[in-house]
Amino acid sequence: MKRSPIIGKRLIKKLSEFVKRSEELQSVPYDQAVQEIFDDEVKGFVHLNFGAGERKVIAVRLTMPARVIGYGTNVAAVKQRDRIDCLSEISNRLLTLQARVERGDHSLPEPDAPAPRKPATVADSTQMFISHSGETPAFYRLERFVRDLGITPIVAEWIPFKGRAVPENARAAMDVCQAAIVFATSADQVGKRAQPGRGALIETGILQERFGQRVIYLVEEGVEFGPMADNFACESFTQDCLERAFHRIIIELRAHGLT
Repeated sequence: MKRSPIIGKRLIKKLSEFVKRSEELQSVPYDQAVQEIFDDEVKGFVHLNFGAGERKVIAVRLTMPARVIGYGTNVAAVKQRDRIDCLSEISNRLLTLQARVERGDHSLPEPDAPAPRKPATVADSTQMFISHSGETPAFYRLERFVRDLGITPIVAEWIPFKGRAVPENARAAMDVCQAAIVFATSADQVGKRAQPGRGALIETGILQERFGQRVIYLVEEGVEFGPMADNFACESFTQDCLERAFHRIIIELRAHGLT
């Protein structure tokens, strides 16, 4: 489906509005009626402009998880926490759709038409090495977001070692990648300072040498990473809010022609 530039701009504007509203809803007390109105608007817009398949993706991400609420549990607080998680997922998906429209992706389906699917292979996709300080919930959200962009995330610990030592395995993983993310979460506490894990610090120099400007530094708020992150593409994040970090990824990848 080929979209005109005018329609593309309208879609981008509307998607940006939804992302903004999603972020605003995360900072206010949970209101079921308001949430349901927002949910219906998002699902209707996505269905009309991106097809039934994408609407199902949105609907699943808007579904709050069923939890066993024990005696004395603050039910309102649990619902608010779950809703924030759902809205964060929706923001990520909307940002992904926005990126697709901005890069002129003409493979978007007609409304109600199934999207054409091509089996994804490592050989024909952009691959991005992710250096991290630990597999936190935020790390898994990052990995899913990168995958949603159509990019294969490469995590050294997740690929076969084939008898290689840890450093050798990491270098082998970097060899197949076109860019990298350093995801620096708090791992060590030195006095009042939080520092990322040793692995991320060691890999930083190697990544910078290999990928140069195609390294994106995402540093958790409160973590001291050093001058490397200050001199290159860098964005802060918290475990609960990754929207700015995701936006930075899109900007940098687009600048290097990788999305």
